[in-house]
Amino acid sequence: MKKYTALFLLCLISVGLYAQTPLSLDSCVKVALKNRASIKALSQDQLLAALKTADLRAKYWPQVSLNYNYRYNPIIQTSIVPVGQFFQPATDEVRAIRFGTPWQQNAGATVYQPLWDASIASQVAESKIQDRLKQLDRENAENELRYEVVKTYANIWLNQTRITDSALDTLRSFQSVQLMKARLEEGRLLKTEYNKARVNHNHALENYQLAVTEFVKQIVYLSYLTTLPVDQLLRANYQSESLVSLLREADKTELNPQRISAINQLQGQNELVQQQLIGERRKNKPTVGVEGFFGANQFANTFNPVAKDSWYLASYVGLSVKWNLLAGENRANHLQQLGIQATSLSLQAEEQEQLVRKDLLELDETIRTQQQQLIPVEENIVLFKESLQIYQERFNAGKLEANDLNSMEIDLQKEILKQQDTKIQLLQNQLKRLFTSGNLALVIQ
Repeated sequence: MKKYTALFLLCLISVGLYAQTPLSLDSCVKVALKNRASIKALSQDQLLAALKTADLRAKYWPQVSLNYNYRYNPIIQTSIVPVGQFFQPATDEVRAIRFGTPWQQNAGATVYQPLWDASIASQVAESKIQDRLKQLDRENAENELRYEVVKTYANIWLNQTRITDSALDTLRSFQSVQLMKARLEEGRLLKTEYNKARVNHNHALENYQLAVTEFVKQIVYLSYLTTLPVDQLLRANYQSESLVSLLREADKTELNPQRISAINQLQGQNELVQQQLIGERRKNKPTVGVEGFFGANQFANTFNPVAKDSWYLASYVGLSVKWNLLAGENRANHLQQLGIQATSLSLQAEEQEQLVRKDLLELDETIRTQQQQLIPVEENIVLFKESLQIYQERFNAGKLEANDLNSMEIDLQKEILKQQDTKIQLLQNQLKRLFTSGNLALVIQ
């Protein structure tokens, strides 16, 4: 029987070790949001999208280009000049004249300042929407990480309670085994009844070991989520106050569609398509800018880049207007495609909101049922424990059969497991409701 005593001491030592350093839920969430590499990566994506928007705005800056070329003209272009028009009276005489020299070079600078370009404005608007979509991706990932941390923290807290209850359950079943062992040694008990008590005690030990295993697994997962060391999390005391406050908020929160990532993503994509429709309509709008040139041209009959008196300055400044009337594409087809896509995204967002409302109603009913189920279960456990204590006393006084004591022990263990499972499911559903309604980020930052 020494091994049972050792196991029980291990239970007490284990439970005591868990409650050394307080660790709040808020601090776990903040550490996870700060340290997760996936969140940092999405922040970089958002920064990249913002830089792309700034890059598009730079298209409104002045455009300056330098150019130089040197050409040899083996065949000089010939033009027909109506020289007769310069006579008095004018005639129809024309003459072929070659314009230019065999060698020619030119150099200069061209400056273009866009004043109005609808395509640039549309690209900037699209890029800003893409930036917001990247922000939504990051917020969605943060919210999911927040939800995972809260769930895991709650599971750890529940498993701490489960370990304590299992340790006490082990102690109680151990006492029954001790009573029956004494009766067996006196020859007043069948070995089968004693063996059944041992089986009940082994089941209690098994439940304790399962609780410890689940506790450690959740600790490892929380370490993965927060990057905190496992040994630090094992020594932490997981507080119930923040969870209780969180659950109070979960019971009274209503649907907040503006905070639901799936709906926001669809609405953002719809907004992007609407902007693309605007850009498609503006694609063939005229562009207006100011263009200027300053440079020089050289004309020479021999190869001499620095020939004297062969350079002639040239410059101009003027308003530049460009209007593409035909672009070789079916704009009407493109507009129709984008319109259909926008309608589809709008319908998907509507369907997603209806789905969320349906899920919340189902969760409300499940939560209500589980809360009702816990009331008789908790009352049954109190009654079973009271009855079991009486049974142990009567068995010790020789007024009760061992089979009745074993049966009561089995029933109590079943009721305790039922209570633990229901509590876990209830807490998970309450947290799921808070997350599904879009209010988790409002309750815990």
